[in-house]
Amino acid sequence: MRIKALLIGLAASAALAVSAFAAGGGEPVGDQQSPVDIVGSIPAQIGSFAVYYRSTDFTVSNDGHTIKVTPDGGTNIVAYGGKNYTLSQFHFHHKSEHKVNGAQEPMEVHFVNMLGGDALVLGVFLEPNAANAAFKTIMDAAPASANLVVHVKIDPNLLLPKDQHYWMYMGSLTTPNYSQNVRWMVLRTPVKVDQSSIDKFVSIYPNSARDVQPLNRRFILSGP
Repeated sequence: MRIKALLIGLAASAALAVSAFAAGGGEPVGDQQSPVDIVGSIPAQIGSFAVYYRSTDFTVSNDGHTIKVTPDGGTNIVAYGGKNYTLSQFHFHHKSEHKVNGAQEPMEVHFVNMLGGDALVLGVFLEPNAANAAFKTIMDAAPASANLVVHVKIDPNLLLPKDQHYWMYMGSLTTPNYSQNVRWMVLRTPVKVDQSSIDKFVSIYPNSARDVQPLNRRFILSGP
């Protein structure tokens, strides 16, 4: 019964956040902001998800906040809870925005998937030192100046761990306009990438991580 109540609470939090998501603007709206420090998660039957990303053409851009990667076409889906969320873009942060028991990883990638006004974001920690073809291709192409774009072909699945155990909570985007109504699924297993590509990102955005935000009345669930 406790877990059921927690899940109901998560759904209610999402509904309350809709008005904040619509409000937009450059300043945070609402008290369910991201990222957070993942501490004291509660085991729950929150279900598994399935990723249907394709190896295809992507646009790599510098949007003034981060290096962003956008599909040029085709359908890239995350299926969760009987719904299909379409990949809008993914981007990177140094250091990781989410912490786990106060500890940060070197980087974090956020896969932003949308269904109408609802967002499901997969957060993946990145660690050195191992070759990762997708990350290297992106960072080799990453424009140092804002508003420049480069086209590449990559397999985004290479930036996802095989182990899909995750933490889930309701939060917000971590870049302006900090909209809420975001279901965060932070994967527990980091992905290895090469240090030289991390260094390339750091040379462009040496500190692109938002500070952790108060958890307030939210719960962090772990599963499946």
